[in-house]
Amino acid sequence: MMATVLGLGLGLSGCTPYVTVPVPENYRGPHPMRVAPVPQIVVESLDYATDRYGIDEPYAIEVPEGATEITWIEISRRLEEPAIRASEMGDVLPVYDLERIQVRAARATVEILLPEIAVPDDRTLLELMLTKEGISTWIVTNHKRTYPTPASLPSIVEQ
Repeated sequence: MMATVLGLGLGLSGCTPYVTVPVPENYRGPHPMRVAPVPQIVVESLDYATDRYGIDEPYAIEVPEGATEITWIEISRRLEEPAIRASEMGDVLPVYDLERIQVRAARATVEILLPEIAVPDDRTLLELMLTKEGISTWIVTNHKRTYPTPASLPSIVEQ
């Protein structure tokens, strides 16, 4: 009886993975972009970023390497505003670039490199902190903007 109650309690609470994207070089297993709740966290983060630092023109989103087409479709379908995957039009449109995602129990951190047009001064890294409320709802609880250097964020050199 006690085992049944404990199993039911653990099942209802929902398991939250320990996730880091980009994945370490020696990682073996399914890509974390495909593991719940990562797509939901990505959607909440991108909606927040485009609401606060939005632009009045079409834009693209760069998802981390390893995100499959199915994962992209799931994310793009749930976004408040329609977006194009950067691999399709990223050289023409402004890009919101998902740099890092970390999920630790009921907390997550997402870093998004904003397009220059959203913050005219320079490329800005938006760091979002999210917490899990209830069984499956993630909300942004805090954010900060920083100005990364090429040493701290190599992808800005590539662009």
